[in-house]
Amino acid sequence: MRTVNSRTKSAGAASKWQSAIGLAAWMLAAVACGSDDEVGDGSFGSACSTDADCDSSNCFEFGEKGMRCTLPCPADPAECPNDGQGCNNKGVCKVP
Repeated sequence: MRTVNSRTKSAGAASKWQSAIGLAAWMLAAVACGSDDEVGDGSFGSACSTDADCDSSNCFEFGEKGMRCTLPCPADPAECPNDGQGCNNKGVCKVP
């Protein structure tokens, strides 16, 4: 007859809980990352994750706004399609 001491039993239960908690945390992180913004239609200002998602082939990180399709800054920043907001210091049109 095999005996299991309480320390071995507790370690097994703790390991199962740690695995379950780790899996739940990973799933929550995956959902949070994926639900932030869906990829848009490729137009100026729409959400993107790669350059291929944008009509302009220019997906850029805009801080709190996230990844957005933009355009390279034209010679006249007033030509950006953003209601006169012009360009940022990274050489792309700001997104509204």
